[in-house]
Amino acid sequence: MVRVSPPALSSSSGELSELMHGRRDFSRFQNGARACRGFIPLPEGPVTRLPGTRFMGFAAGGADARIMAFVFRDEDAVLLEWTAGLLRFWRQGVLVLDGGVPFSIISPYTLSQARRLQSLQSSDRIYLAEGELAPRTLSRFALTSWSLDQTQFNGGPFSDRNLDQDLRVQVSGTSGEVTIAATGAIFGAEHVGTLFQVVETDAVDTPYWTSDIAAAIGDRVYYDGKCYEIVAWDGSVGTVRTGFSIFISPPASFRDFEIEWAQITYDAYYAGRVDGGQYRLGDRINLRYAGSGGDEGNDPWVASYECVAIYTSSAGKTTGVNAPTHAEGDWLSGKGGPIWRYLHNGAGDIRITAVASPVSATGTVERAIPSGVVNKATYRWADQAWSDVKGWPRAIGAFGQRHIYGGTRMEPRRLWHGVINGTTDFATGPNDDDGFSYRLSANRSKQGMIRSIVEGSDELFVLTDADEIVGRATDADRAFARETAKYTIVSEHGSFDAQPELVDGLPVFLSKDGARLLYEQVEQATGRLKPENLTAISRHIFGGGAIKIVRQTAPLPLLWVLLSGGQLACCTFEPGQQVVGFSRHDLGGMVTDIEILPSDDGTSQDLWLVVRRELGGVIRHCVERMEPPFVDLDGTPADLCTAWFQMCGIRWEGEASSTVSGLDHLAGSVVTAWTDIGAVTDLLVSPAGSVTFPRPVTWAGIGLDVTDRQYFDTLDVVIGQPDGGDDGRLRTHRVSGIRVHRSAGGTFQVRRSLDGREIEDTGEDRLFPGLDDPFGAPALYDGVVELGGHKGWAHQSWLRIRPEPGAPLTISTRTPTMMITDD
Repeated sequence: MVRVSPPALSSSSGELSELMHGRRDFSRFQNGARACRGFIPLPEGPVTRLPGTRFMGFAAGGADARIMAFVFRDEDAVLLEWTAGLLRFWRQGVLVLDGGVPFSIISPYTLSQARRLQSLQSSDRIYLAEGELAPRTLSRFALTSWSLDQTQFNGGPFSDRNLDQDLRVQVSGTSGEVTIAATGAIFGAEHVGTLFQVVETDAVDTPYWTSDIAAAIGDRVYYDGKCYEIVAWDGSVGTVRTGFSIFISPPASFRDFEIEWAQITYDAYYAGRVDGGQYRLGDRINLRYAGSGGDEGNDPWVASYECVAIYTSSAGKTTGVNAPTHAEGDWLSGKGGPIWRYLHNGAGDIRITAVASPVSATGTVERAIPSGVVNKATYRWADQAWSDVKGWPRAIGAFGQRHIYGGTRMEPRRLWHGVINGTTDFATGPNDDDGFSYRLSANRSKQGMIRSIVEGSDELFVLTDADEIVGRATDADRAFARETAKYTIVSEHGSFDAQPELVDGLPVFLSKDGARLLYEQVEQATGRLKPENLTAISRHIFGGGAIKIVRQTAPLPLLWVLLSGGQLACCTFEPGQQVVGFSRHDLGGMVTDIEILPSDDGTSQDLWLVVRRELGGVIRHCVERMEPPFVDLDGTPADLCTAWFQMCGIRWEGEASSTVSGLDHLAGSVVTAWTDIGAVTDLLVSPAGSVTFPRPVTWAGIGLDVTDRQYFDTLDVVIGQPDGGDDGRLRTHRVSGIRVHRSAGGTFQVRRSLDGREIEDTGEDRLFPGLDDPFGAPALYDGVVELGGHKGWAHQSWLRIRPEPGAPLTISTRTPTMMITDD
C-alpha cells in the first residue's frame, strides 16, 4: 500500500477529448480537464465560473437578430441590431431613442442576408457586402441620424474588356448626357445605375504632344498614354459678359464670353459675379438666378461656380518644352506656358441612367469620353464587374490603404483593389496608387470561392472555402499594386463562411466544415505560415459544427465560438504563453448571435448576445450582455455584491425591501437571486414582474439559474510509479486539498470507475460546510479548503466540482491524497 499526493497546479488546457484521457505523455495533459462546463480556464491556470448575463431588452418585435459593432472610439461604440428589414442602435447599454421611441431605419436585408454581412469601417462610415445585394454604406451623422445607401463607386470596377471586334459601341458625345449605341445586344435592365467604360482604339484626331509648336485653348494632345487639354495660359485673365442674363435654374456649367464656369458646392463666402469683370483660373463666384417667376426679384436663389477654363487669345503661344505627365487636375508646364488639364487615359466612364433596348442606353459621363469613341465605334468596352446578373462581392477588407472587395457569383476568386486612400474609387491606371483587379490562382481540383479578406501585420490574408492565400508586395520599397502584388497559396484547409479574428496579426478561422478552429501562425523552423489546429485535442467540442467566432481581449484573452446548436464554446488563447484551453457553456436558451463591443467606459470589452428564450410561454429573442468575471485580475479585490451568475437577469439596489420589481421580461418564470442574505432560489416572478423574498434585501442580482448545467471534472488522478504506469492498480481517496480564490459556494464529489464502468458516487459535499444558514450573509473564501473521508476502491477516479446557485467559484489547484495498491 502506497500513500501519494499528486498535485494538479493548472487547468489552462481546458476540456480535453476522451481520446486524450490516456495521453499522460502529452505536454498539455497535466493542465487539462475531463469536462469544463460553465467554467472558463484562466491563462494563470485556475478555472472560474462563467459570469451571468444582463437583460438589455428584446430585439425588435422579439424577432431574431444579427448584431454588429460600430466603434468610432472605445468610448464611442454603438451596437447595430439587424432584424429583417430594420436596423436599430444600442449605445451605453440602452436603445437609442428618438422622441421616446426606439430610433430605427429601414434595411434592405433579410435576416439571412444580415447574418452574411461583412463590414469595413472608416471613421463614421461602415462599408457593407454580403453577396446577394449591391454593397451598401452605413453613415452616421448624429446619434439619431443615419443613412444606409447603395455605395457609389467611381472608376469601376469593370469586367475584363470585350475582345469581340464585331461587337462595338459608339458614344454620342464627350461629356454630359450621352447615348451609347451598340452593334449587338449587350444592355439589360440590370445595367441601370452601373458604370460603362469605353476605350478608344483610334485617336487620329488627337496628336501626340510635340514641344514648342503653336497651340490654342482647347487643343488636346496625348502623352505617355494620357490625354490632356489646354484650358488657360499662365497669368491669363478672362473677361465675362456685360448685361449677363439671369438663369431660370442653375446649369452645371456654362460659357460666359472668355470664361468656362462649373457649378460647385454653394458657399456664401464667394462674391457675386461682376458684369464685365475679369477672372483667373480657379476663381470662384456666387451667381443669383431667378425663381419660378422668371426674374431675379421673385424668390431668387444663389449658386456657386468656379472658373475652369479661360478662352483668351492664343496668338504666339506654344506647347512649351515640358510635356504634361500628371494623372489628375491641372498642371502648368512652364512660366507663361499652357495650363494642361488631365482628361483621361484613353478610357471614359458613363453612369447608365436608362436602357432603351439591348443595343441602346443613355447615361451621364463621369470621366471624359475620348473623342475617338465619338468619331468611331470601338470594340474595347467593359461593363461594371458587379451587377444583379454577374453577382455582387461577398467579402470586403482592406490592405495597404486600399479597400478590397472579392468573390462574386461569376468571379468567385477575383479581388478588386481600390485606389490608395480612395475608399470607393476603383479607377485603374499605370501608377502604383491606381486600382487593379487580380484573379487568384487555384489548385485545379479546388476552385474555392473567396470567403473573407483580412489585413494582417505585414500581409493580406484571403480565405476561400478551399484554400488560404497570402498577398504581399514583391518590392518592399513600392506600394502593394498591380505590378508588385503577389498572392501565394499557403494551405488548403478551406474556411467556413464566417469572419475570422486576428490574434497577433494572424487570423484565427473556422474550417470549412465548422469542426475545427485554425490559427495561421508562423512556423518557427522555416518562417513559413502554417495553420495550427487549436481544437486538435478538444475536437469533440465542435462536433456539431460552429458558425461564428469573436475575440475578446480584455478582461481575458478569449475566443468566443457560437456552436450550431445554440450553445457557446470558449477558447482561452494566449499564443505567446502557449495557452489554449476550451470550455463549453449552456446559457439556458439558444444563442443565435454574438458580438464584442467596448465596455461603456471604454476600458474593457463586453460579450453581447442574442438569445432565443421561451418566457411566459412566448418565444422571444433577448439582447443580453455578459457580466465581467468575478475574479481578481488587476489587484482590486472583487466586491461580493457585484457577483452575477444568473442569466437574462437584472441588478437591483435600494432601501431594504422584501419585494423587487422590474422583471417584466421574466414574468411567470422561476428565478434565482444572489443577495446580501445569500442565494435565494425558486422565486416565482409575478405577472407584474416582481419577486418576494423571505427577508428584506438591500441588493440583488436576479435571473434564470443554470447551475445544474455547470461543472468541472478533473482528469483521472495520475499517480506516477517508479515501475511504470498505474493503470490496473486500485486506488482510494483519503483527503483532498482544494485551493479557491474569491469563492462563496460550491460542492465537491469523487467520481470513480471500476473495470471500465462508472460506479456509484460518494455523494456531494459542500466546499464550505460552514455556510449552513440558508439566509446567512455570504462571505468570500480565499485559500485551501480540505475535504476528506472519501473511501471506495476503483481503477480510475476524478473530482467533480460544481458551483452553488448565485455563488462565485474559482478553483486554483487540487491536491488529492490517495492510497494505491502495490500490485
